Amino acid sequence: MMTIYKFLITPTDMTFELPAGAEILTVQMQSGSPYIWVLLDTDVPGIDRHFFVYRTGKDLGRERNDLAYIGTFQIPEDQSVFHLFEVKEKG
Repeated sequence: MMTIYKFLITPTDMTFELPAGAEILTVQMQSGSPYIWVLLDTDVPGIDRHFFVYRTGKDLGRERNDLAYIGTFQIPEDQSVFHLFEVKEKG
């Protein structure tokens, strides 16, 4: 079944088990926390996908060509700006 799920973004590295072919739709704040919304097929087996959050002005700590940009979100309380990336699959 095709549906949209949301997943909480944390300040640490994250791994989500998502069905193969799942599409990240957006990253946004909701009720003070950052989330991604993902279009996925619940009938397809899951695979691990790895994500990283970087604060503006901080070193990525890895090669940029290893990452796929997902989106940017802001935390208004402390005016922080963060950027979400997914590790690209090798191959």
